[in-house]
Amino acid sequence: MSDTFVHVNEIESHARAETQLEHLLELLRGLDRVLVAFSGGVDSSCLLAAAATALPGRVHAVTAETVAHPIEDREAAARVLHAVAVPHTTIKVDTLTLEPVRTNARDRCYHCKRALLREMQELARQRGLGVLIEGTNADDLGTHRPGLAALADLGVRSPLAELGLGKATVRAIAALLDLEVADRPSSACLLTRLPYGVEVTPERLERIGRAETLLRSLGVGQIRVRDHAPVARIEVEPEDLQLVLRHRDRIASGLQELGWHHVTLDLAGYRSGSYDEAR
Repeated sequence: MSDTFVHVNEIESHARAETQLEHLLELLRGLDRVLVAFSGGVDSSCLLAAAATALPGRVHAVTAETVAHPIEDREAAARVLHAVAVPHTTIKVDTLTLEPVRTNARDRCYHCKRALLREMQELARQRGLGVLIEGTNADDLGTHRPGLAALADLGVRSPLAELGLGKATVRAIAALLDLEVADRPSSACLLTRLPYGVEVTPERLERIGRAETLLRSLGVGQIRVRDHAPVARIEVEPEDLQLVLRHRDRIASGLQELGWHHVTLDLAGYRSGSYDEAR
């Protein structure tokens, strides 16, 4: 492939991203005042930055803090908020009081998402904000995500999905908006690391979070530590398999110190929602 061909592709990709960004801004300008559900991931960061551009002075961000959200999400969110400079509120919700969440039921995401969104909508009502929007993208619509039903039930809008913007396009728009999270690996609530039907405790979630932090400190990008106690199953992208193997002694000892008896590396690599494969 010639350098000229690559350069032309980059120009065309940039132009498409600019067009899609303009469509997103046009949609947002029609919403007046908005509350943005903001996690610090690339989707919600892109949506927040676009909303701040389209509706200056009429945007508020809200972040739900639970034991199921990785610490890295909060750190990324803080950096984006500093760059975007919009008012922000953090709400703390103990979702483990919900039985479907505590027992890690297959529809736990619906109950968790609904509880969080209701708290956010109450904040929107208190602040006089017209609508709650969140960062589901078009690629999410084709996956097993019970939480999507909660969005429909409560009338929460998802502008990225409404415009048919998939993850690659969202990342391109985030880069246009000069967001440092444009290339950040996808994140997900820590409950996704536990098999369905396994009781969830703060201690188990903390252990998983600490394990994934260890692997990231070694340079691993996309990472999931699936908890099959007493076994830990590590999922990484194929390009990181050799990196994990180079650090296998450090990783094995670190995860064993956290309480797992056996530490395994999944040769199939990272898959979003791998527990759903056996459904």
